[in-house]
Amino acid sequence: MEDQSNFDELKQKYQPILDLLVESGVCVTRLELQDHKLLVEGEAPSEHIQQELTARICELYSGLVCDLRVNLPGSQTAEDAGLATEGEIENYVVTDLLRAEFENES
Repeated sequence: MEDQSNFDELKQKYQPILDLLVESGVCVTRLELQDHKLLVEGEAPSEHIQQELTARICELYSGLVCDLRVNLPGSQTAEDAGLATEGEIENYVVTDLLRAEFENES
């Protein structure tokens, strides 16, 4: 029962980040409590989004473990699929959203 309570608390605490993942096109495939941290697994639409979100979340949120994989059809690369790998605009948006969530949490 305590685990469920901890899970619910962490899920509520990190709901803005979960929402950001979905807004960024991530398909969350697993959400559970692991070693007193919220574990989020999912599939990102591009390698850039996967790397940016994973790095920022690990840097800013110690109670959240984020394991994202890139979901591309077949063996396409991000460039073949027409997805940004440099992603200057993507980077700006994701970074600003994460920074805003971090400031709200502090």
